[in-house]
Amino acid sequence: MATKADTMKIVRIALICVFATVFVVSAIMLVNTLIDYRAAEKLYGAVHEDFMNAINNTTGNADENTAKDVWTRGPEGADSTETQPSVPSDTTVSTPDGSSTTAPGGNDTVAPTPGGNETTAPPEPVDPVYSERFLNACKFINELKATNPDVIGYIYVEIDKTDESKNISYPLVHGDDNAYYVDYAYDNSVLRAGSIFLDYRCRANLDKNRVSLIYGHNMTNGAMFHNLKYLKQREYFDNTTITIYTLDAIYTYQPFAIYNTVATANYSHIYFNSNDEYVSFLVEAQNKSIYSNDLEFYSSDRIITLSTCLNTSADARLAVHAVLVRKSQ
Repeated sequence: MATKADTMKIVRIALICVFATVFVVSAIMLVNTLIDYRAAEKLYGAVHEDFMNAINNTTGNADENTAKDVWTRGPEGADSTETQPSVPSDTTVSTPDGSSTTAPGGNDTVAPTPGGNETTAPPEPVDPVYSERFLNACKFINELKATNPDVIGYIYVEIDKTDESKNISYPLVHGDDNAYYVDYAYDNSVLRAGSIFLDYRCRANLDKNRVSLIYGHNMTNGAMFHNLKYLKQREYFDNTTITIYTLDAIYTYQPFAIYNTVATANYSHIYFNSNDEYVSFLVEAQNKSIYSNDLEFYSSDRIITLSTCLNTSADARLAVHAVLVRKSQ
């Protein structure tokens, strides 16, 4: 018959085994987490560096690397469109997909000469149709698409002009559901950090969506959408610019709302029954925001909603809304 001392000894041994098991499992989980973080930093750090080098590449004329506005947000959300310069016939130009083509056009202008003979007038000089920055971005995106056709662009959130570590810089993907890219990188490799991805119900062409809903993990090492937390500071909220590079344009957004919410709240709406309902949604989002910049909204506005977890509970979310203020090429 076991004595009380024997029983206590057995209990101590059992507790030691339990604690040892917990320690080993925790250590394994920590190591795996560190490995995942390292893999994400290596993959996305390299693509960020390549992207920045690509878009800043220039033939030497800085003005040619400056994207030209083709649309800006004006009164009542109206288009303020700048007409693209025309291209003379038989002129080879680069297109956004990186290929070359001969611009369509009629015959060259023919001018009479004093002797009655005719000669071809020299073509008028024209500005390039696209900036080097836009063409460089298109080339880079197409290189990513060669790896994974789901890549539709590149998102760059400039939070701090002097500290790149605070900024957000990732390929943007668009899959067939909202589950796959939670655990897979933009190149289809398994990765705990996942990808930054557009809701599958949205169209890949951002112009076609009233709301483009974009998701990203909140990684504790600062990766993915973790740094959206900085927008809870007024100095960052007021000065952050969100730029999405795509094959059709460079979209620039201004944040107008940031707040904590839950997954079941209406912060993630993308469909609306009327213009009034849509504008009411925008006004409500601004009213819920930690800060307000007193924007007046219009039914023609296009916005993005950035969504990430808060890591405080399973359904806690951080929402950031930003309105489109400029399209450029």
